[in-house]
Amino acid sequence: MAHDFGTDLWTLKRVRAFIEQLYGVRFSEVHVWRLLGAMGLSSQKPERRAIERDESAVLTWKRKAWPALKKSVPPSGD
Repeated sequence: MAHDFGTDLWTLKRVRAFIEQLYGVRFSEVHVWRLLGAMGLSSQKPERRAIERDESAVLTWKRKAWPALKKSVPPSGD
């Protein structure tokens, strides 16, 4: 966000644009990918869980409420 992007997520397009803005050099996204790999960086996917998530409540729900909600398949009488 410090570089006028809408989120903190760095994509290849954003890295490419940042390099071009900073150094005036334009690379393809493939080349940016190779440069980042050569620097020892790898793609990371942000975890999509709410900060407020209560893991114990989720586990309790999965063990108690979910089985009661799941539909059971009636035995076939053919």
